[in-house]
Amino acid sequence: MKKKLIALIAVLLLIPAALYISRIAAGGINAADVFVCDLQAERILPYDNNEGAVYVFLPSFADMSDLAIIPKTDMRVDGKSDFDISVLGINKPHKLSFKVFGRKTERELIFVKSANTATLFIDTQSGTTDFLDKTKKHRESVSMRVYNPHGTVTYNEKNAGTMGGRGNATWEYEQKKPYSLRLNAPAAFLGMSSSTGWALLSNTSDQSNLRNKTVCDFAARVMPGWTPRSEYVDVYFNGDYRGLYLLTENKEVAPGKIDLASDGKSFLIESDLSYRSETGVQSFTTSRNKYFKIVFPPKCTSDQIDFLTSTFQSIEDGLVKDKSAWNIPLDLDSAARRFLIDEIFINSDCDLGSTFYRVLGDRVYAGPVWDYDNSLGNAAPMIWARTASNPEQIFAVNDEKHIYEDCSRGRLWYYHMYDNTLFREKIKQLYRDEYRPLLTELMKEFPAKAAALKPAAEMNALRQRELAIIIDGEFIPYDKQVAAITDFLTGRVKYLDNAWLGGEKK
Repeated sequence: MKKKLIALIAVLLLIPAALYISRIAAGGINAADVFVCDLQAERILPYDNNEGAVYVFLPSFADMSDLAIIPKTDMRVDGKSDFDISVLGINKPHKLSFKVFGRKTERELIFVKSANTATLFIDTQSGTTDFLDKTKKHRESVSMRVYNPHGTVTYNEKNAGTMGGRGNATWEYEQKKPYSLRLNAPAAFLGMSSSTGWALLSNTSDQSNLRNKTVCDFAARVMPGWTPRSEYVDVYFNGDYRGLYLLTENKEVAPGKIDLASDGKSFLIESDLSYRSETGVQSFTTSRNKYFKIVFPPKCTSDQIDFLTSTFQSIEDGLVKDKSAWNIPLDLDSAARRFLIDEIFINSDCDLGSTFYRVLGDRVYAGPVWDYDNSLGNAAPMIWARTASNPEQIFAVNDEKHIYEDCSRGRLWYYHMYDNTLFREKIKQLYRDEYRPLLTELMKEFPAKAAALKPAAEMNALRQRELAIIIDGEFIPYDKQVAAITDFLTGRVKYLDNAWLGGEKK
């Protein structure tokens, strides 16, 4: 009996070893079982790409002399067990060898370093993001540290708040999910406004990671009211580098943001696709199947919903039926300004999803802007966005879905806005006097901003290379991404100058 028990224990001990060895032989190891790194009290886990390389992704402020490798098994770098980590180079392959249960395995060890980018370390209560990533409804307590690009700690809270999932299509991409943060106390991150609500945008459909911030920063200069500010952050979850994110002021009703009174006459409304309807979210639909979510207030009476339905129906009817007047509750100036942001940069989601309106009494105002990863030539993979990569068009009217007078798929509102004489004259005037000079500035500034982000974007690409291939079908190098945006913007401005200014150049 005793011998059988000893044999059983031996088998139980050998099973994990056998599984681990088979995993190594197949190329899929957990590099954190071999070693981990410490940097200024932060734990950084290595990453095995399953193609023969182990990466250590370092934040912008990292100095190799401050980095410590903590072996978990017998390991050697370039054949030495007493290697000096301070002299190991960045972006240079080193030979990593280690033994597990007497089996020698080799990999390339590569240290990669970001630059010019802040760093966000998030530790979940469970130690992983498995629970969070199962559903957007899950939330978990987190601790957080924020470092500026030079390594100064600007935020450090053990009981920071909670984190949960967010987004629509981007949530479906498992490797790099977007998240929302709800802090226990307001914080002003990286020079942005103090708030408890923040969003971590993953920009999964934009390999360059440039579009969202580029468009929103431009919009902040021309749109009335609040426009979300954002800053890039390299994000580590429990020491595991997950990629480059955009830390963004969350769209929410609050002082200093979307400032709406709780008076029963103020509302925040989102135009969205009807298939995204959610249980418990109040909404209404126009006669032409345009679907709207009521974002604020969280609960409305039947009278309030009837008022909103009537108001938005009157806007829709006026846009469709009257092409020479603007006798509708929609504010002309804000509508024209938001239309220009969507049209100039060709936002393939415009007038479909993430299109917000503020209702103040009997007036409706367009904005704030939100979600521009599918813009500047980057078309969302849907039928209604196939033309979005062409800079030589008026995108709002170049959609075959409009002929059905049905908003369930097409951009009917934008289509009829552009068909209105007063509206078209308004956007031409705004383009000439305000937008066009700022576009010249943007095109001058863009190369330097793109160059500054390059190290962080390329580090993100190494970590998320498989995701880029899944979404776009191929991995596109960063410089080629930047060139594509530059070419698109150049061609876009040239086309709009001819269309709206008669070829006149500012």
